[in-house]
Amino acid sequence: MRRLYFLEAIRSDSILMVLDAGFRLGEWRVQPDRNRLAGEASDARLTPRAMQVLVYLAEHAGEVVTRDDLSKGVWHPSVVTDDALTRIISKLRRVLGDRPGEPKFIETIPKRGYRLVATVEPVGPAAAGEASGSTIAVLPFQTIGSGVSEAIAEGLHQDLLTRLSEATELKVISGTSVRRYRDTELSLPEIGRQLGAAWIVEGSVQQSEETLHVNAQLIAAAADHHRWARTYNKPLSPDNLFRIQREIMQDIARSLNTTLAAETGARNAPSADLEAYERSIQGRSFLDTRTPDGMEQALVYFRAALERDRDYAIAWVGIADALMLLYDYYDRGRPDVVRREVENAQNTAMEIDPELAEAHASKGLFYMCHAAAGPLRAEGLHGPKAVRLLRRAVELRPGYSEACNWLSWVLQLLGDAEQALACARRAVAVNPFSAEAIHNLMASNMACGHYGRGVREARRIEELGMFDASPRLYEAVALHHLGRFDAAVELLDGVTVEWAGAGAEAALAMAEAARGNERRARDVLREIERAGDEFCSALVRAAAGEHDEALAAMESIEQWGQWPALVMHHFYADELAPLRGSPRFDGIMASLRRYFGLPEDGRHPDEFDFELPSR
Repeated sequence: MRRLYFLEAIRSDSILMVLDAGFRLGEWRVQPDRNRLAGEASDARLTPRAMQVLVYLAEHAGEVVTRDDLSKGVWHPSVVTDDALTRIISKLRRVLGDRPGEPKFIETIPKRGYRLVATVEPVGPAAAGEASGSTIAVLPFQTIGSGVSEAIAEGLHQDLLTRLSEATELKVISGTSVRRYRDTELSLPEIGRQLGAAWIVEGSVQQSEETLHVNAQLIAAAADHHRWARTYNKPLSPDNLFRIQREIMQDIARSLNTTLAAETGARNAPSADLEAYERSIQGRSFLDTRTPDGMEQALVYFRAALERDRDYAIAWVGIADALMLLYDYYDRGRPDVVRREVENAQNTAMEIDPELAEAHASKGLFYMCHAAAGPLRAEGLHGPKAVRLLRRAVELRPGYSEACNWLSWVLQLLGDAEQALACARRAVAVNPFSAEAIHNLMASNMACGHYGRGVREARRIEELGMFDASPRLYEAVALHHLGRFDAAVELLDGVTVEWAGAGAEAALAMAEAARGNERRARDVLREIERAGDEFCSALVRAAAGEHDEALAAMESIEQWGQWPALVMHHFYADELAPLRGSPRFDGIMASLRRYFGLPEDGRHPDEFDFELPSR
């Protein structure tokens, strides 16, 4: 049965991402990333699970979908009752406007299942280049002549993207994705098609003596038609850079008949010191590399910026982010020193600017790292606080892809797969070429049981040139769940993923055992035990049927890491099924939840039940 399920996942894979991006269903526009149906007369919201059912039916439009199909395609590995599915189908029919006995959308096939009878028309970016009319991409600004620094042009571009992403009526493609088009030879229609952008802003920056000249133009991407072009001339200063950004934003709003909120772009320049501004921009560019040397260099630039301007809030945030990511990714620095400096930098930034989205996101990342990494963890720091702060960052900047991305990750660690998937979709929608965002989309799809999608996203990350071992581990786990044990072993042989402890080795041992190679599985288990990874040892023993030994090993765990949290909440349900329901396992789950700051009885805080700001 697992083999057949894998073939079915691959069969529908060619249209999967198209429907995730959006589709038309009769008179309705379905927007999965927002859990929203947009109609001519009214809009409607669906629960994440109801939207997943609708998308699954749409992926199989015209076919009979059984209850078992829906259970495996939407709920797996969880078990769903017939009553729960019936309620969701009834809710979908009511929202869509189906009438009993005359279905226009969902037909019941007696004793078999359901069939979507309405025509499905993909309308997202992947559908022949069609783009949302509110989606805009701002290409990197070119420098003309030798008088203007690259940092000034980069800063103008970054800050314009930041301010535009505060507008709820626009979907602004992230800088990470548009930078790949610097000095490109691709046509604007092709760039628009690849990004799913209806509108493109391109421009250049030139300096003569002390005057800055910025040329910008708004272009309808598909037709390659200029809506307007304008030159902005002002004396060079940080305040004038922000004035130019505001004028460009106002011109965009007028052209698109969009009303920007009064506060959007109304902030003053983050620093009055031009050199501090340039240093901070350079720091952000190095931070975006996510390499150890790049982040070390970012710290140098952020500290140089603060030497000139101690009230530069975004530079304080840069210090905090670089320190946290260096420790989280590469174990750089003493945890007590890192914690003190990070907290000081974040608190200073929030005192300077309490409404700075980047400061809230940084603080949320801090709680997330502390909740997941033992050496950095301090009493009272836990995941729910990360959720609250990251949600606030997204409220302040609805197009803030990095905050959506981090929010998805912490929700995965806390066991909320549906909300994590919604956040991951939002992050990828505005940053479609970010390997980090696609990584979380891959992980959250798998957390929801969509293993075919997980395989596809893992390969998409490789296509982007990210050859980190993490996607290989996730892809192997997905293949294991789909019954492709030989392929999982081939991916994992010789692979180590440091942040997951012996997670890759445990996955290898279980795949070897599943394909009948017990001797190799035992050899790998001994290596895991020599490495002292209690959780991964317990997981392999649970899969081998050694339940008492597995429970004893899990009961000895005091600090739960990221990979154990993901596994306990989302993966290897069949292997852990014999342990679930016992008082000992309940106690282990209570320990895991307590470590992450959750109620021990499994209830999620009310703050987890939220909707992303509409776009």
